[in-house]
Amino acid sequence: MNRLKTFLLIIISVLISWIARGQNQALRVLDKQTGEPVPYAYVCLESLDKKVISNSMTDSSGRLNVVIDRISQVAVSCVGYISVVDTVDIMPEYTFYLTQTTHGLNEVIVTGQITPQRVDKSIYRVNVISGAQIGDKASQNLQELLLTELNFRSTQDNILGSGISIQGLSGENVKILIDGVPVVGRQNGIIDLSQINLSNVDHIEVVEGPMSVIYGSNALAGAVNIITRDDRKSKFTGDLNTYFETAGVYNGDASLLFRKGKSTLSLNGGRNFFGGFSIGESGRSPLWKPKEQYNGSAGYKLRSGNFDLGIRGVLFREELRSPGDLSPSFNYEKAFDEYHFTRRQELRAEGLWKPEEERGSFNILAAYSAYGKIKQTYLKDLVDLTKILVADPARHDTATIDALLFRGYYSSRPGRKVTFQTGYDINMETGTGKRMDGRKSIYEYAAFAGLRYDPAENFSVQPGIRLIYNTRYNAPLVYSLSLKWDPTKDLQLRTSAGRGFRSPSLKELYLDFRDSNHNVTGNDDLLAEKSFSLNGSAIWRLEAGKSIFTFNTSSYYNRMKNKIDLLYDPIDPTGARYMNIPGKNYVTKGGSFEIQYKLHPRFTLNTGINLTGKSSLADLSRFTWSENFTAGFNYKNLKYKFSLSLLYKYTGIYRDFRGEFDLNDQIGSITEVFMNDYNILDINISRAFLNEKVMLSTGAKNLFNITNVLARGGGSTVHGSDGSSESPVGWGRTFFIKAGYHFNKY
Repeated sequence: MNRLKTFLLIIISVLISWIARGQNQALRVLDKQTGEPVPYAYVCLESLDKKVISNSMTDSSGRLNVVIDRISQVAVSCVGYISVVDTVDIMPEYTFYLTQTTHGLNEVIVTGQITPQRVDKSIYRVNVISGAQIGDKASQNLQELLLTELNFRSTQDNILGSGISIQGLSGENVKILIDGVPVVGRQNGIIDLSQINLSNVDHIEVVEGPMSVIYGSNALAGAVNIITRDDRKSKFTGDLNTYFETAGVYNGDASLLFRKGKSTLSLNGGRNFFGGFSIGESGRSPLWKPKEQYNGSAGYKLRSGNFDLGIRGVLFREELRSPGDLSPSFNYEKAFDEYHFTRRQELRAEGLWKPEEERGSFNILAAYSAYGKIKQTYLKDLVDLTKILVADPARHDTATIDALLFRGYYSSRPGRKVTFQTGYDINMETGTGKRMDGRKSIYEYAAFAGLRYDPAENFSVQPGIRLIYNTRYNAPLVYSLSLKWDPTKDLQLRTSAGRGFRSPSLKELYLDFRDSNHNVTGNDDLLAEKSFSLNGSAIWRLEAGKSIFTFNTSSYYNRMKNKIDLLYDPIDPTGARYMNIPGKNYVTKGGSFEIQYKLHPRFTLNTGINLTGKSSLADLSRFTWSENFTAGFNYKNLKYKFSLSLLYKYTGIYRDFRGEFDLNDQIGSITEVFMNDYNILDINISRAFLNEKVMLSTGAKNLFNITNVLARGGGSTVHGSDGSSESPVGWGRTFFIKAGYHFNKY
């Protein structure tokens, strides 16, 4: 009898165990920061022997019932969160905690918005470059990041730095902002993007098209707004990063954030060093000049109920060295070396007040930005290694630009269908320099207003106006009209039209830049630019299981009167002068088409093509065309937890026309110029260790070994000469390694 009882108990135990192995088990997916459920997260379940594979999705409460009858590997992922991979056994319940990425679909954008909006709800077409994408590219500065983006064309000058063009418009027509504050200090019409470090950047918002109503001058082609990190959840967080590249790049940076109660303190600093690079023998003067950069920032924020206050200071310093060749006048024992020093400082204070009784908010921003450019020339003795400051004042130069920005606006949503904003902008820019004939200033005062009306859930219209008083130029009424229509939940259509105005900058009016390769002079007689822009876009999203297709197409048309351009000196190959293009309106037009395929969460493929046409100077009704093609591939291995990224860009033949001025300061002749096409390919592999705290990345950049690209017909830069020349593109093939350590406490 006892044996029978024992046998029955064994049978019952086996049956209970077998039944338990076949029963459903509950998986819960929660947000690590908030503890809230994460609905519709993908759950991929694989047995270790690969015989059992299933794919499911959590419900609206973040739960999923599955059958786990053996030791298995589970991968949990959701858009806007970092994927988690773990090994599970037979247990009644598992809980997975997902960490938010820097930018998900449910997060908001601020650039050009009346009130912060989700990306898919924005009335403008906004391209968001997330922190994860910056990491996949291992980009150290803004120039590197945008080099492989579809709708950007990069330019490079080894003294003046790198710039970009959007929609065929470049330099002064692209607004570069950091947290909504314009970056000051342009040389040769560009902000040197290699001076904008990405070590403390959360994400970047790019809005293409006319943004003059909201941001005023320098926003005819669009705005690039760099958003720095602002962790509102961690009590203590920090990052430490190091980067090495075989071209001679040694970078390091660190950041800390402390949050206690209502107060947050942040600190950030770093050093970037580049030893210079040349192709073959170049004597003492490398093609890519050596430089050293230091950057740092400190900020404090107070969040108290319905009131926020923030203060931040930013410092940047760069030393760029341009060694000269040995001089025969000194028996080849001495050389003239140029040192270019750049200084940027910014101090900003901003406040946000949300009255409890109102459905609106008041925002106030005040910022002071200072830019200084110093050129000094030394006579270097290569025998005893001493250097002496050259006495000739023509070999030295100092220019400073101070800018004050006061911006305030009130935003409100009085009803479900109406959102409006009204505010003011005061921009005060002052420059000094020995070639500016004293102190020069341009002030601009503006009032702006915008209203978004949503007559239906799937349709929005937003008109806007800007009234401008400029202390030097008569400004017209600037206006814009934007429409957004969602015929279906997966299709979004947008269009916008707007008028723009840009007064010449102090640099274009007064500043000169001269060295051994440049002789660029301002023009006090310049007229202001006036423009009209029309943009349209369509985004269609198709989802099938874990596969997501996104089709994105856009087109644009820009018409500009009195366009400011560089006309070249027919006698001096280094000389150029800012002048207005006479005659009919200057036009750029074109479009792009992009496709993204995502097999969530393992695989992402992006590809796109862009075509841009620009008016020729000889006949403004005739157009020259250039094209770009990009492809990006990202693969996440869930078993070994590494990520592989491939980034490719084809930059087509660049055709343009350059004008030469005559004795009457008119276009005397037109020369057709073009630059050959080239291909860029980067690869990056990265893996996280120690519970996502340590991230190691390694890879190669510019695998096709592109350095200089052939240019013909009058030179591609200010210092080009007639006939054939070469335009710098890259350092050639390089290899890099990056190590980062991140820690936080919630």
